[in-house]
Amino acid sequence: MSDSCCCGHNHGVTQPHPPVLAYAAPIGADTSSVSEDAEFVFARQPVNQERFLLGAGAVSGLAGFIAVMWLIVMALLGRRGSDPGMVPAAWVAAVFMLGVVVFCCRAYRKLTRFGHLPITVSVRGGLLQIFDAVRFGSSPRVFRLVDVKRCTRTRIMPLSNPVPCDLHFHYGFGRTLAIHVAAARESGIIERAVADLNHLIQKAHAAVP
Repeated sequence: MSDSCCCGHNHGVTQPHPPVLAYAAPIGADTSSVSEDAEFVFARQPVNQERFLLGAGAVSGLAGFIAVMWLIVMALLGRRGSDPGMVPAAWVAAVFMLGVVVFCCRAYRKLTRFGHLPITVSVRGGLLQIFDAVRFGSSPRVFRLVDVKRCTRTRIMPLSNPVPCDLHFHYGFGRTLAIHVAAARESGIIERAVADLNHLIQKAHAAVP
């Protein structure tokens, strides 16, 4: 039974551990044969480390908030010799710490709900759509294909096996959108995806009068 994210988009996940890339194009096939409409399904990088960092951030922010509030209470109780500007500064610090807690808790909740879903890059009708429920929620990020300049790949954590990757979509004046995907154990899979995406991008640019 396939999974769907909150946007109702079927990501084509039919097994507990989805393939890093799922689309009907064999490795080594002629790039020029790629259809104008294509869908690329990537497995997400493991989220355990990110969840740990968010949890640690929430705990640290809460500890800082409690400490600052204690300082405010001590100041308001009339301790002599305290800096008169300390209380306003402490309130600013308390609001900041509370904001950190809220941000980390919301991000942790979203990662827990949607962290198992893959990332889908869809090219249809001249549009490039990126479905990533963790980062973008229920609505995908949408670009006109002619506005995207190219797609590049960057390896991260090169000592791990397999090596996870970042895919960068370059658009506008020096702007970049990165998605973090798991590595493919099969050689050439990620490279093939980047080549196909760049072919579609170049094809869209060539069609502009």
